[in-house]
Amino acid sequence: ITLMPNSSLICRGAISLPATATGEMMFMPGGLQEITPFGGGIGQPIQVLVDAHGAAQIEKQRSSLAAKGKRPYFDFEHTDHGASYWPDSFFWKDGAEPGIYCRGEWTHDGKTGVEGKTWRAFSPVFHVDNKTAKPAQITCRDTAHPNMGGLVNDPAFKSISPLWAKNASGAQSANHTNNTMTPEEIKALQDKIKELEAEVAKL
Repeated sequence: ITLMPNSSLICRGAISLPATATGEMMFMPGGLQEITPFGGGIGQPIQVLVDAHGAAQIEKQRSSLAAKGKRPYFDFEHTDHGASYWPDSFFWKDGAEPGIYCRGEWTHDGKTGVEGKTWRAFSPVFHVDNKTAKPAQITCRDTAHPNMGGLVNDPAFKSISPLWAKNASGAQSANHTNNTMTPEEIKALQDKIKELEAEVAKL
């Protein structure tokens, strides 16, 4: 089987923020992600690197669609029946929950569904250069459909909290593993260790 580049993937991933309050939400968690796509997969887990470069590619795709008069949107359960959210920008964000985030505007149905706990998770649609690469890189696809994801209730990235409970506990990962630390994460951990050692020395 020949796998073409710029292949689209649909991956269920929980949102980590109570996004309706600010209009900002997580699109994908950062780091090396091993995921089993909901659609467009190869019948086995795929490794995808989610980093600042990927965020730039997602934003490039959004901008390209908008320039063609096709406003990107999120729907419900990937049905294309109505919009839940209108993303205006995608960007990389560091911190306690690094990842690709977006800012935009919730529709009435999307906001009501999240605040009423009808929907608890998000499933992004994105494209990669090579599904069999380890890892695959997120890339912009000029011919992409403006539907860039949807609200769902069966997330694969279960280690990330749901929409309406930022600090929910007990979430376990079923289809998602992230055991490989990025250089940035390693450096941050090393800096933290040095900081703690200095505090211990003072004590």
